[in-house]
Amino acid sequence: VSAFLPGVMNFTGGEVAEQVRSMQASADFFRCWGIRIVRGRTFTHAEDLLNGSRVTLISQTLWTRRFASDPYILGKTISLNGEPYAVIGILADSPGLREFGAPSDVYVPFQLDPNSRDEGAYFKVVARLQPAVTLEQAKARLEASAAEYRAKFPNSLDLGPKDSFTVKLFREALVGAIEEGSRDVVVDLQGVDFLDSTGLGVLVAGLKRVRQYGGDLSLVCTREHILKILDITGLVKVLKVYDSIEAATSGEGKEPAG
Repeated sequence: VSAFLPGVMNFTGGEVAEQVRSMQASADFFRCWGIRIVRGRTFTHAEDLLNGSRVTLISQTLWTRRFASDPYILGKTISLNGEPYAVIGILADSPGLREFGAPSDVYVPFQLDPNSRDEGAYFKVVARLQPAVTLEQAKARLEASAAEYRAKFPNSLDLGPKDSFTVKLFREALVGAIEEGSRDVVVDLQGVDFLDSTGLGVLVAGLKRVRQYGGDLSLVCTREHILKILDITGLVKVLKVYDSIEAATSGEGKEPAG
């Protein structure tokens, strides 16, 4: 399980100060996303604890652009938001870093407070099932966590008395939404690294099903390798493709080619 929150930080070093894209990331973020490290290492769990050390990983792009690919960059200190951070690693440029737009230049430990009751801060969470864990086991654990959430946040409006946390297969979730009345369905592929014939089949089945009810299915995708698959298979000829959720819901996207 990994937590992360995109943002910006002020980098003051060298001759020119600049605002760079940043990412607060938990210790398991890089392993969860399968992001390769060019040099150095990622955060330790100790560094990710509240009041942990100020350390940072920088992107391969920033390393090249601002540090001339300095082979001795590890261990050096850079200034971010006026605070010193020790560089411990360099991240390889990876498609996984483009999940939510342009990739970040610097990554700092999230250092979440596990005992915080602050409900005003929102961040993103991604998890991968371990090989030995079944979907049913994951669903049971998530459903149990709903009671824990209510106990910790009794006044929260995010989870109603009949709501719960769960996990579903994509086919099940898509067909279920259509059968429950969704007619303008948007499928966000921004977090998809791999799309095979099974996934394509689910999209086609969902498109056919929703059109039986007079609706439509659109995609959100900017990832070049996924767009290439959609083009090769001809799905771009029957589906609208958007570059953001906002564009999809407003209808400002690409019309099908055929």
